[in-house]
Amino acid sequence: MNKRYIGLGKTQFKSSVAVIDHDGEIEIYLNERFSRLKNDGSWPSKSLQRIEGGHAAISENRDVYHPYDYEKSLDQGFPFFTYLKKKNLEQFSTHFNKQCRFVSHHLAHASSVAIIAPFNESLVMVMDGAGSKAEVSDKELFEAITLFYFKEGKLTLLKNIFQKFTESKKYREHTWSTHVGLFYEKIAEFIFASKTAAGKVMGLAPFGSPIPVNDYENFLENLDWETKAYKKEDHKDWEKSPHYKYYCDLAATAQFEFEKVYLGFLEAIKGEYPQVENIMITGGCALNCTANGKLLERNWFKNVFISPFPGDESIGLGCAAFDYLNDDSNRWKITPFEKQHSYFGPSQRVLSLEEIEEVFKPSHYHVEKLDNYAKVAELISHNEILCWFVGRSESGPRALGHRSILASPMVKNLKDYLNNHIKFREDFRPYGSSITFESASEYFDIPDDFSNPFMSFAVKIKKQYQDLLKEVSHIDKTSRMQTVSKSASPEFYELLCYVKEFTGHPLLLNTSFNKMGEPIVESLEDAFDFLDSSLIKYLVYENYLVMKK
Repeated sequence: MNKRYIGLGKTQFKSSVAVIDHDGEIEIYLNERFSRLKNDGSWPSKSLQRIEGGHAAISENRDVYHPYDYEKSLDQGFPFFTYLKKKNLEQFSTHFNKQCRFVSHHLAHASSVAIIAPFNESLVMVMDGAGSKAEVSDKELFEAITLFYFKEGKLTLLKNIFQKFTESKKYREHTWSTHVGLFYEKIAEFIFASKTAAGKVMGLAPFGSPIPVNDYENFLENLDWETKAYKKEDHKDWEKSPHYKYYCDLAATAQFEFEKVYLGFLEAIKGEYPQVENIMITGGCALNCTANGKLLERNWFKNVFISPFPGDESIGLGCAAFDYLNDDSNRWKITPFEKQHSYFGPSQRVLSLEEIEEVFKPSHYHVEKLDNYAKVAELISHNEILCWFVGRSESGPRALGHRSILASPMVKNLKDYLNNHIKFREDFRPYGSSITFESASEYFDIPDDFSNPFMSFAVKIKKQYQDLLKEVSHIDKTSRMQTVSKSASPEFYELLCYVKEFTGHPLLLNTSFNKMGEPIVESLEDAFDFLDSSLIKYLVYENYLVMKK
């Protein structure tokens, strides 16, 4: 029997399970996609129940503390271990299976990018809110930034920077840290009442001015958490807040401090390891496409590769990848840039016309088979917004042409319409764009061969296109764009080529197929639930067009 490698991300947010077979094929199951609870950090039973049994190596991670301690605390609240027995999930818990291996948080992050690396040799930087507890000290220290050397599938630790936590003296429910990653997270919590709103902080930052910071812990301690911190009601209430300008300045502060540490560390390691030309970056901090864009401008490294799933959704994959890469019977192989993708969601059988009509009732919807995507491009050229459901789902936080809402960026006031009627997002947040790889340098200030398949970099729009691409640009004239290659995403690439025939531009506004506060859709049933309650009239499912009557 061929061996498989199973990784369990038992994380506070976005718990996951990943399976790697003996040929290196990857499948990732994100709990949120099945529970329909965004950032779901529950024990990954919903994901585990979807994978087949069989001989496997099993590894796991749980954020800051060991999964064993986490599961023991769960069992104190309700009969968790009894539940695992009833569901036949004992092999996935260290309590029952002593062969279940623990992988440290930052090593899991690094392994998740190592298995899909586009280079033979690279530095790997991991930076996030917090990683595993340090094993080198009796003090309560936790991973903050970790640097590895990568060579042909193998990782070697070069250095660790640790952080410590301190409890707030004034606010018992809060804990501070000496690290900028958690500082950013706490600012997100203050402004948006959510620890997972770092992306919103990044988007808000250009609207404010940084406030001087001498010490992260004292700065956070002196914020007015009782009367000025947002108390999570509605995004329209947030926009009317009397503290809006203050929130903008706090966001600018967090971004300024983050860039100072992030770019400062990268500049230092380039000076320390000048012989290594390439860098791979992962961990939640790698989602900061503004800082990544500034890194790109500095030309410190020949190539910069940002993981398609830098956050904790990659921990399950990292645990499985650690075992796979350290099994000498497996052969690691490079994944070149043109074949890089994030479509590792569970494989799904393409439904027949009759099965589609069982989901989309003929009394309300019409389903039509497509020979190609020309008709879809024509609808887009007539200013239609449509949902796009093709192939396996993206395993990261961004829709990249498999579970997307698409529209022509040339539609006037498109952003406002999407915010007010479709996505229900805050007005300041920009939308991303997708363009064919070959055409990207015509519209954006990037090199001809620049690859950005995961919207990892916010790049400048060329002056002559800034008005044309107003609906996919931010206040600083940048766009969180995606380059689409034919080999990585043939169907989406085909659509963009047809869009060029109808509009003159191989470019689309691309946003995730979900409403604000919900995870990206996973199944056709999820897509139906969205479409049935939305003003959008069209859905592309594989090579079918679903239309509201």
